[in-house]
Amino acid sequence: MEDDFWGFVDTKGEWAIKPDYDRVKMFNSGYALVLKDDQWNYIDTTGKKLETPNSEKYYDFEDGVALFRATR
Repeated sequence: MEDDFWGFVDTKGEWAIKPDYDRVKMFNSGYALVLKDDQWNYIDTTGKKLETPNSEKYYDFEDGVALFRATR
């Protein structure tokens, strides 16, 4: 955490993904949930956003998959 924002560090303690998020969850299966500007998104280990349909609730990845309920 830096200046009230969350990011991810590598094993050397250096920023792997700079602190730019209001909240973050742990990486699992190569993806993590991050909250920015009241919107949850999945990111990969490089910080690239995974494109997904809009949803009311997001779930963590586990064993390569995540539950997902799309909104209409």
